[in-house]
Amino acid sequence: MKVIKISKILSKDLVLRDSANKLFQIIEQSPEKLVKIDFSGVSSMTMSFAHEYLSLIKKMSTEKSIVESNVPINIKKLFEIVKIPISRPKLVNFGLIQPIPI
Repeated sequence: MKVIKISKILSKDLVLRDSANKLFQIIEQSPEKLVKIDFSGVSSMTMSFAHEYLSLIKKMSTEKSIVESNVPINIKKLFEIVKIPISRPKLVNFGLIQPIPI
């Protein structure tokens, strides 16, 4: 099992989508099938990073497995928020529009 301490490899503040991409490049290049991502030392994360991280986990090869450890409560809550689908209100309901003869 490969252990990746994310605060040492990237930063204690996870901000950019590109950083998540860099993390997954490291994971994909690892010969180990099981990868443990250690979040100890991480103090903050943006929604952009969290979204990209979760998207890349879904797209990842089935040959690799990821285990997360030491995930701070604020990061866990952010992951939960990002997993909720966004519902956008419709601005125009075309079903209610009726043609007007001119």
